[in-house]
Order: sequence, then structure tokens, then C-alpha cells
Amino acid sequence: MSRFRPPVSIVVLTFNGLDMTRTCIDRLSATTEDYELIVVENGSSDGTVEYVRGLEREDERIRAVYNASNRGFAKGCNQGVRMAQHEHVCLLNNDTEPSVGWLDAMRDVFDKDVGAVGAKLLYPDNTIQHAGMVFVYRPGLMPHFLPDHRFRFAPSDLPEANVLEEVPAVTAACLLTTKHVWERVKGMDVAYGRAYYEDVDFNLKVRDTGWKVLYQPAATLVHKEKGTTSALAGTPDDLDRTFARNHRRYVERWNKRLFLGLATCSESQ
Repeated sequence: MSRFRPPVSIVVLTFNGLDMTRTCIDRLSATTEDYELIVVENGSSDGTVEYVRGLEREDERIRAVYNASNRGFAKGCNQGVRMAQHEHVCLLNNDTEPSVGWLDAMRDVFDKDVGAVGAKLLYPDNTIQHAGMVFVYRPGLMPHFLPDHRFRFAPSDLPEANVLEEVPAVTAACLLTTKHVWERVKGMDVAYGRAYYEDVDFNLKVRDTGWKVLYQPAATLVHKEKGTTSALAGTPDDLDRTFARNHRRYVERWNKRLFLGLATCSESQ
């Protein structure tokens, strides 16, 4: 008997980067079943709009919303999830290239105790970019916990990076959740602006509500890191300012809870 896997609404944000978007969507079509694709187009000027309109005409599984300007990652994700027709929703960066079976592997481990599932993301050279996230203690005038990717730059076959397990957080470059979870934690906080820390904040809200966050190494994608973030946040100076502002917001909101135990998985129910 074949295993039932629920259909998924996949949300992809675009802001320029046409070649990356085309590769991502071509890979989706070649590797993935039982999904609808929602494209949140954030005011591209490089031919992406015309490309997405063509996809809508050719494939009934694809729907898009066209924003006149760049609304940023948090707002765009919230917009895309509201459009989702399925209960299960996957956020997917347009700078990723999915492998065969990636979404099935994530769906197979999602249950009522789980609020989010993340994937193993690899650099183009096949080393690890993301294998779940941890919170690293940073002492100083303002002690805090800094989110960091586990096993970054390690070989993809590192045994420790190939274990299905609960983790403190996963990146939203590829994150499976449900509309129920999304609505319960009120989605992503648009106060984080265009980019940075909104996905960490989302993970912490999910875990603080009592759900687990899982890392599924059987779901593998190539990730051209920062391809999406650089487009969303602007110039290098813009990136630095945005990162610093959002870091302060994250610390102010979560530092106490992290010190009380949320930095580890011990409080998850």
C-alpha cells in the first residue's frame, strides 16, 4: 500500500534573479509531485514578471501575485501562505535546486507534534550549507545566543549531519509547516523588514508554542546562499544595517527565553 502524502502549497518569492528562478522551478517540475506553486513576485525588472506570467498560462498548478515593489521576505511569505489552497505549506527560496524525493522526505516526518521541518542544503561544491541551526552563546557586554548553521562547509556525507532529529531551528530557505501552525504563531513578523532573523523568530515562536522543529537530511537541495537575501535587502551597506537592526530586535525579544532554556530542544513537547 502506498503511503498517503498530503498535497503541498510551495511558496517562492522572486525579486530579479531570473536565471535562478527558472532553474529552481524547472527542478521542481522534474523532482516533485502533488503540489501547487505560489509565486510572490516582488517587483522584478529583469524579465521575471513575464516569465512567471507565462508559467501561469501554461500550468494550472501555478498561481502568482505581482507586487509593484519589493515587500521583503516576511511580508512576501505571509502573502503567499494566505493564498495557499493546501494545509501543508513549504517556503522555498528561488536560489535552491531540489533533488528527487526532497518534499516526500519532509512530508513523511510531519505529524501533530511537529511545527516545522527543514532540509539539508548543500553548496554547489557538495559541502553543507545548512543542517539545522543551533544557538551559540556569546559573552560580552550584552550576552546573547547567536543562531548559526550546524556543520557548515563539512562534507555532505558527514554522519552527524545525516541524522533525522529535533533541532532548535531550521532556515526558511526550505521549510515545511502548516497553515494551522502559521496562523497560530501569526506567521512571520514583518517588523524585521526585508530580510534577516524573521525565520529564526518564526522557529522560536513555533517551539515556544509547544511544537517540535525537525531536521530531515533525506531532503536535499543545492542552495546558492544569499542569492535571495542579497536581492531582497539591497546593497552591502543595506545588508549590514538590516542585519544589525534585526539582530537587536531578535535579542530584545528572545534573549530571556533563550537563557531560560529555549536555546536547546529540552522544552519542546
